[in-house]
Amino acid sequence: MPLSLRVTLGFLAVQALLLAAGVVGDTTLPAYLVVLAAPLLAQAVTLWRARVETEPAARWGWACVAASLGVWCLGQAGNLWWEWGLGQHALPHRAILMLFQLWAVPLLLLLARPWREREPHTAFGLDVIQALAVSLAWFWLTWGSLAADSPPDAPGLSSQLRLIDAQNLYLGVGMAVCWSAAVSSAERRLFGAMSLHVGLYTLGAALNNHLSTRWPEVVTPAWSSLITLTFLPLVVLAWPGARSLPSPWPLPSRRWEFLVRSVSPMLLSGTLLLLSLRVVRLDYGWGVAGVLLAAGASVPGAAPWPRCSTGSRASRCGASAASWPVSPGPMR
Repeated sequence: MPLSLRVTLGFLAVQALLLAAGVVGDTTLPAYLVVLAAPLLAQAVTLWRARVETEPAARWGWACVAASLGVWCLGQAGNLWWEWGLGQHALPHRAILMLFQLWAVPLLLLLARPWREREPHTAFGLDVIQALAVSLAWFWLTWGSLAADSPPDAPGLSSQLRLIDAQNLYLGVGMAVCWSAAVSSAERRLFGAMSLHVGLYTLGAALNNHLSTRWPEVVTPAWSSLITLTFLPLVVLAWPGARSLPSPWPLPSRRWEFLVRSVSPMLLSGTLLLLSLRVVRLDYGWGVAGVLLAAGASVPGAAPWPRCSTGSRASRCGASAASWPVSPGPMR
């Protein structure tokens, strides 16, 4: 049995024991701890994978994943303090909710620049600002319209949760599209693992959020701790030397690969523009600022065809690769 699978099964066994101890001891602390431990384990593995990865684009991708998991862990640590430490279950804390939105920033960068090789610092800085603005705009749309000093009403909260589902689905579809356009084995392994992880997370978060809103007395912290099942497959797939997830797609055609690589750099600006147009109705000043940022952060031309420098791409492109221009760097 591979070591990654033994570690994952060991984690599940410890989780079951801790939850059982929590039920016996009438405490919810173990549930909060295991939900924090699972993404920490996944972050450690993805950082390890980023260190040993030899392909620059894949190394960049795993580093983005690790950064995203780190922000999510900060949000869960805040949940532990707010809900278990202070007993504030009815009223959500805005700063903690913002962290759960900001976990998407590194993933948005990965989607916008999935094959980044050599990119000007100015362009990368604009990408970072736009990714941050997208997450903040999404936070403003989902939680900014709710009263800060009173529990949200059920219809309003249901509407906000649907927006959270839309954000997670957006990330999941983006990962799947990048997976379908990836050529090298390292890229396909990265986006295959992330497609599964984000897809499972979207489903798990939607079930937990909507069920806990409808039946709060039934959905206990122990039930919510099942969200760990969305992080553990990432541990197995990101483990160095692990086999990649079988792809439902064959190697992409040159046309499809070129299309995805060309559109990816425009993803952040387009998304920010659409969200800012909605934010205008809630806060005119911030909405206009987002529109101006999206319009001003122009991408320097379409992303040209990448250099055929890695295994499968080099063998497929052959000698004609030299005739293609080198990409300056084409979210999560």
